[in-house]
Amino acid sequence: MSVIDTATDNIITTVPVGDSPHRVAVTSDGNKIYVANNNTVSVIDTATDNVIATVPVGTSSREIIVSPDGSMVYLGNFYNKSVTVINTKTNTVTARVPVGEWPMGIAVTPDGKKVYVANAESDNVSVIDTTTNTVTATVNAGIYPTGVAIGPLTDSDMTYQSTRVTSNATEGAGVEETNLSSSEEINAVELNNSNNNSESDNGSSSSGNESSKNNSTPGFGLLGSLTCLYGGWKLRKK
Repeated sequence: MSVIDTATDNIITTVPVGDSPHRVAVTSDGNKIYVANNNTVSVIDTATDNVIATVPVGTSSREIIVSPDGSMVYLGNFYNKSVTVINTKTNTVTARVPVGEWPMGIAVTPDGKKVYVANAESDNVSVIDTTTNTVTATVNAGIYPTGVAIGPLTDSDMTYQSTRVTSNATEGAGVEETNLSSSEEINAVELNNSNNNSESDNGSSSSGNESSKNNSTPGFGLLGSLTCLYGGWKLRKK
């Protein structure tokens, strides 16, 4: 394995590893490098650029990835349809998880709880629970998937989290958002919203700003949606 200095773009050293090295993964702290060779994994100490351990694994190792917390390494074994799990503290194999044929892509969720494995010859993706090291789901993925990636948090994810926080806050004030039991309660909610808008129009600029803040919270929009949905269900039932 060649080590390149990014300041000069020159090779500063070459580290001997196993036969046919395919992929490289680095721990989050940058202290160790794991190299997937044909039948082994070489563990390199970045402080000395020396191999400090060699871990025997399955035949024809391909993709390799380190968990976000740096505690585990997941390695796809090309021919024996499995993923090898390596403990980075002991540099030993702790599990071998059966997956589909030709695992060629591996990704770990940011929380480290799931591993997704793209099985090229099986045309699917295996989902591994990292707590139990078992496959909990198999997803059909089309013809010959060779890679998989975990997307970042989206705006909708953040809105959902914000809505949950707002919902929890309103529970302490005695507001029943989801347990509406009559059309009178719905009318009361709608009337309350109308009163708030009137007060905003007739009040000072400071009170208007406060009303605008209340109406812009994610919890307010969710309450309005639940009210509409519940009212429609009651009318349809009648």
